[in-house]
Amino acid sequence: MLSTFRGLAGMNVIISPYALETTQVPVRVHTQSLSMSDAYHKRIQKKWNKRWGFVRKPCMYQTAEGFIMHPALADDLERLTERRVEKQMQRSMSDWIH
Repeated sequence: MLSTFRGLAGMNVIISPYALETTQVPVRVHTQSLSMSDAYHKRIQKKWNKRWGFVRKPCMYQTAEGFIMHPALADDLERLTERRVEKQMQRSMSDWIH
């Protein structure tokens, strides 16, 4: 499910759960014991990488329409913008109250 909102200086933010980045960190790591050869360990690690893959983490992409962002990052962005607005409101209120 995709949803959009205005954020980041008026640019569109499209929220998509598919905005993920594949890292170079394997999901499972094969541990090498003393009895294993280095070639055997590398071959098994390659098979495990093929079977279980690599860690995928949330990310954000910029396109012509705006930003495509993972929901976890969108929540953080909304929280940060709310804090910024609250701080600005407190500053403006302190200017009026002496």
